[in-house]
Amino acid sequence: MKFEFPFLAGVHIPVVSRRLRGKNHSVKSPVFPNMTPRRWIEYTVAILAGNAVYFLVLFPGLSPELQHQPLKVDAGLLLDFLCCVAVYAVIRLGSAHARRWN
Repeated sequence: MKFEFPFLAGVHIPVVSRRLRGKNHSVKSPVFPNMTPRRWIEYTVAILAGNAVYFLVLFPGLSPELQHQPLKVDAGLLLDFLCCVAVYAVIRLGSAHARRWN
């Protein structure tokens, strides 16, 4: 049985043999070059932690102009994005600092 996905037409998905699966052997993907599982984990943690900081800590005390409204591009969305970027920067700086100590 073969599945066809027209929305993926032209997208190259690299095939990794079972022997190399789960290891980063520099499989080059034209869609996301130099993307490692560790980087995906860092992105995910930064997004979740940044949103937690915004919605649980900052959101209740913000004025209505700075509170993000669903499905709108507003100042609250920018502030939420900046929280995620700040958490990501802390993660990257922390891992670089830890590598220097080892």
